[in-house]
Amino acid sequence: MVLVLTEIEHNGEVIHTISERLRDRAPMEDLIGHPNFQALKTRTWSDVQVRAAALVPSDLISVLNGYYSSLGTLLTLVGFANMTSDSFDRSLRGLIQETRPEVSVAATRNPYREQLENLLDAQENAPAKIEEYLARPRWETLFLRADR
Repeated sequence: MVLVLTEIEHNGEVIHTISERLRDRAPMEDLIGHPNFQALKTRTWSDVQVRAAALVPSDLISVLNGYYSSLGTLLTLVGFANMTSDSFDRSLRGLIQETRPEVSVAATRNPYREQLENLLDAQENAPAKIEEYLARPRWETLFLRADR
C-alpha cells in the first residue's frame, strides 16, 4: 500500500503543478488538456489490485477503486480526438442551460467534468484512508478478512 500511496501522491503533485502553471483559474479543459496531464500513473495499482482485494479492507478497496476508476476513465477521455473542443462545447451548453434556462439548448452531460470532480474528491480521501490502514498494528491485518 505504500507504493499505491506514493503513486496517488505523485498524481496529486502532477495535478497541483499543472494547476499552478495555469494559475488555478483556468478552465477544466486547460487542466485535462495539458500535455503533462497524461503523466498521471495507474501502473502500481494495476500491479497490486488483485492481491489488495484479497488482503485489504473493503472500505479501502472501494476508495481506491473509485480513485483509479475515475483516473482511468478520465485518461481515456483525454485521449479522444477533439477532446478539448468537445469538453468546451459540453461546458458551454451546461453554462447556457444554467444561466439562461429560457434559451433552448441541447443539454448534455459532461463526463470530463464528472470524472475530474470524482478524481479530485478521491484524491483528497484516498491518502488518509491508506495511512489509516498502514497505521494499524501488523497483527491486525492478519484478521481483516474476518472483519468484513
